Amino acid sequence: MNLAQATRWRNRLAKLGTIASILFLVAVIDDVSARFGQPANLMRVLPGASVEIDGPLEEEVKRMEDLTYAASSDLLRLTFRSTHPGFWFGGFRWNGILAVSAELAPGEYSLTVSSMGKPARKPSSTFEIRVYPDADSYRRSSRSLIMRHLGPHPWWIVAICLPLIGFAFPGVFVLSRRIEELMAQSGKAVVYRVRETPEGMEISFGLGLRQGIQAGMRLKLLTEAGQPVGTVEVREATDTGALAVAPLEHAVRPGYIVSNPSTTPQS
Repeated sequence: MNLAQATRWRNRLAKLGTIASILFLVAVIDDVSARFGQPANLMRVLPGASVEIDGPLEEEVKRMEDLTYAASSDLLRLTFRSTHPGFWFGGFRWNGILAVSAELAPGEYSLTVSSMGKPARKPSSTFEIRVYPDADSYRRSSRSLIMRHLGPHPWWIVAICLPLIGFAFPGVFVLSRRIEELMAQSGKAVVYRVRETPEGMEISFGLGLRQGIQAGMRLKLLTEAGQPVGTVEVREATDTGALAVAPLEHAVRPGYIVSNPSTTPQS
């Protein structure tokens, strides 16, 4: 892979990673906003669906048989799966599967969970079950803008974007290192730090003693597009990098290129 190819692929991966990151953030914000905008005890379902449901307990329940529920329709069935300590707010919680019969008419229903022989005192123990007639009405009623206007749940976008981000940015890093190597072979390096001093613009770049750079040398300065700007004078050099000074009028910025005209390009 030559310099032009490596640069082209790095730019493509950088764009892919940026777009995927933006979509990822938008999807997460959309889903969180939708969740906070909806009551915690509201369950939105379709006839024939089964959904996970959980809620608080007044006290620890050691036997699942001690849990009971009352629903406003016999076509709503709740199967308790387990109880566990609350992660965020302490206390104890239960979880289960709510099965909605395909024969249940659209509308609003209620379901209350309690311990055997003890009434539910917490309002969050009572759930509002909202049944929609079809998938389209279910989607249009969502507080998620993505789901309402595009169709998929926001977490589908998150699931797609995560591997893209995980592929793109490491790829950018690997290709950037390869670009640095190829540029160094041609006696070039990108300016990665600029600091204004009384003597001029102090710049740092990745050419050093290994590439034949020494203090006192004058190197060419180019823009990101390769247009000549002027020259810089090397003040310090290490094995892998150097520090040089450019006149203030050059207005150097990170991304400019330093070139050693005495270097013979390697094929």
